[in-house]
Amino acid sequence: MHLTMGIFYGVLAGLIQGLADALILTTRYNGFILGPQDVIKSHFFGVIGRILHLDKNEHIQFILDSYLGPAFVDKMPLIFNLSATYMVIGLIVGISLGILLWLAFRIVKRPMDVGRMSMFYLSLVVSFGIFINLMIWLDRRYSIPIFSVLGFLINLGLIISALLLTGIIYKSVCTLRNSFFESEKATSSGILRREVKIALLFVGIIIGGTVILNLWILEEDERTSDIFAAQVKNSAPSDINSFSDKNDVNVILISIDSLRADHLSCYGYHRKTSPNIDKLASEGVLFSNAFSNTSWTLPAHISMLTSMYSESNGVITSDDKLDKSRITLAEMLRESGYSTAAFVSGPFLNSVYGYGQGFDHYDDKTIDFDSHRESHQGVTSPKIDKAIQEWLRDNYRKKFFLFLHYWDVHYDYAPPPPYDAMFDPNYTGTIDSKDFEYNSRIEPGMDPKDLFHIIALYDGEIAYTDKYIGKLLSTLKELGVYDRTLIILTADHGDEFFEHGRKGHRKTLYDEVLHVPLIFKFPSNSNVSVGGRVDKVVSIIDIMPTILDYLGLKRNNEMQGRSLLPLIEGNERPTDSLVYSRLTNNLVAVRSLNSKLIHHLRAPRKEFYDLLDDPQEKVNLFDEGIKTKETAYKAESYLISLLDWLNAQRQIYHNLEKAEAPEKVNLTEPIKEQLKSLGYIE
Repeated sequence: MHLTMGIFYGVLAGLIQGLADALILTTRYNGFILGPQDVIKSHFFGVIGRILHLDKNEHIQFILDSYLGPAFVDKMPLIFNLSATYMVIGLIVGISLGILLWLAFRIVKRPMDVGRMSMFYLSLVVSFGIFINLMIWLDRRYSIPIFSVLGFLINLGLIISALLLTGIIYKSVCTLRNSFFESEKATSSGILRREVKIALLFVGIIIGGTVILNLWILEEDERTSDIFAAQVKNSAPSDINSFSDKNDVNVILISIDSLRADHLSCYGYHRKTSPNIDKLASEGVLFSNAFSNTSWTLPAHISMLTSMYSESNGVITSDDKLDKSRITLAEMLRESGYSTAAFVSGPFLNSVYGYGQGFDHYDDKTIDFDSHRESHQGVTSPKIDKAIQEWLRDNYRKKFFLFLHYWDVHYDYAPPPPYDAMFDPNYTGTIDSKDFEYNSRIEPGMDPKDLFHIIALYDGEIAYTDKYIGKLLSTLKELGVYDRTLIILTADHGDEFFEHGRKGHRKTLYDEVLHVPLIFKFPSNSNVSVGGRVDKVVSIIDIMPTILDYLGLKRNNEMQGRSLLPLIEGNERPTDSLVYSRLTNNLVAVRSLNSKLIHHLRAPRKEFYDLLDDPQEKVNLFDEGIKTKETAYKAESYLISLLDWLNAQRQIYHNLEKAEAPEKVNLTEPIKEQLKSLGYIE
């Protein structure tokens, strides 16, 4: 009987709790994007996963393994997931209670009738549920306030329903056991009166406690947990929402440092790392084969903002600074009436490198570049987001250009909770990404579980940064300028995880460091089809001419990129274009959609890859011996093209007008030390 009661009420309470949580989350938090680690109580899941042997070296999460979307329908799986989870928890709790109480009652030798036992178990189980909910609410690292006004009403209704169900069960049991019922007839009236008093007292305590909790947190209840994307509101004046032509369009260029394209969900990654970026891509155009012109930050961003290869603009090494004679995107937009601002968060985005040209406001001070810890373990996105939000709310009525740079994805990979365990919750090892560049434990041939964990931390950084992309997009919608804003999201380079024996970046020119995301979200009055995809090979130096082309502004003669509008609109002939990349004075590369050549400038070595058969760039056809004349001819033509390009770039640089005394960058000692610690300078 004790086991029966414990199991029944334990599972019943679990079902009620799961339904209540699911209903609260799907209604109250409709409009939010929730992560599984944040909604579901991961410590419960971990325990159950171990009990049911769901964690056998497979690194999976129990039940949920993806983000839940902002819509009510997206969150419907919570009903099954939460109910199933809590029913298992209730089963375990009920069995434990049944055994313990059976032993207790045998020791004290105080038998109980079915009705009182039923009330006793219900009280214990529901009280345990209230206690757990309170603990969950207090644990703000992983959860949200479940006790809300809506939660109070739902839980009250469910508790009353449970008590009524208890009465029905009690009456049914007594009817079936007539002999038992008759023997208790004389005292049943008194027992029932006592049970009613106990039930009313129990309900009163729960109601009172819940009301007190609601009054306590009611004012704070609208604040969501740190893991949610902000809810979309639109409270801007009507004159802000309306716009007529491209002269009213705002421009935002977002660069996420070290972000590999193949680690975003919208690029086919198996983990849901980027719900907000995915949403942006679904409302715009995604370029599946976009590549950087290098594999490190400084020359990549200078090229992005000038539409010039590094050899032409002169920024190739850590000592180089953009010549004042070069024309930047910010300068051209400011001349066209734009208010220009930049918010950056990495040492190689410091204004000493010449980035400030054309910006009315260039914020490279929000993040403390002199701090060694800030560059490695620091969390920068909240600070940058706060500065961006303040600027937007003060300037959203103007026509503006924003350049935004997010740093957190860059190593060391140290995402804050719960993102540090989001993609590898069952890891029990000791490795982390601290001092990533020089950490001798992070090396080729390391334990696959440890490498898996390092990559999971990298993905956690992406998910964390994605949250702040969501906050930015929500603010634009709230201010009423989202529909009139051209938004471009990209990266300067990616990171390697020993695909070719190296880690980090600035070491090779393989696709893991060159393949970057590129997404264009156009204003709502454009003729561009949303959700489009372009598979042609493009470069980050094509961003600037595409922006100018869309706005109807003339390009300057120095720009080397091309407008991507013809590709977006489907008006370009299907030619196999080439993109070029260079890494300081060591490597140069040329790539088409299906082939790639890497030339080592300081060693007599060449690499040629057939990307159709070898997309991972594992088989160097020069080393293996080129077997067909067609492939040999293509490899030779790529080498000639690469050398011609390199010579042309040098010629362009020498012919361009320059300031009388070209400057080298003058770094402070703290910044030098920081760049040394990152492995960038010696």
